Amino acid sequence: MKGIVLNDFGDTDNFSLEEIETPKITEGTVKVKIKATAFNPIDYQMRKGGTESKLLRTQILGREMSGIIEEVHQTVTGFKIGDEVYSYVSNLGSNGTYAEYVVVPTEIIALKPSNITFEQATAMGLVGLTAIQTIQKSNIQKDSLVFITGGAGGVGSMLIRLLLQQGIKNI
Repeated sequence: MKGIVLNDFGDTDNFSLEEIETPKITEGTVKVKIKATAFNPIDYQMRKGGTESKLLRTQILGREMSGIIEEVHQTVTGFKIGDEVYSYVSNLGSNGTYAEYVVVPTEIIALKPSNITFEQATAMGLVGLTAIQTIQKSNIQKDSLVFITGGAGGVGSMLIRLLLQQGIKNI
């Protein structure tokens, strides 16, 4: 498969498009053919060699993706070949998402809604997860008054949409 490889920390000149080994599935994982990926600020920090670069497990950056399942380990239930999925892979995948394929545990993927594009699903990964976790960790009731700092940003706007869907109007 092809992947964008980070050869050294620093500028974008340190990236190269290379032929690399296609990852193999293991217990509890699926192989996804990536249809869309995104640039996350953490990728920039890792590329520059910042603190986050200590988390780097592979020379292929990329955290968010959507795609189509091409291979399913025999232990996996709930997903099948051909399913359209999306995920915030973080460092739990076989490699980053700047590649043709990634192998991921099924605990971190979700089925892509059929009414959105792969690009839209990719954008849901981090912001959607953060917004959902915020709601789950808060004790927001239907009559709560909710103030969202940064409501025009990615997480804030997603949070507003999710709260409105739950019938919370005092935002």
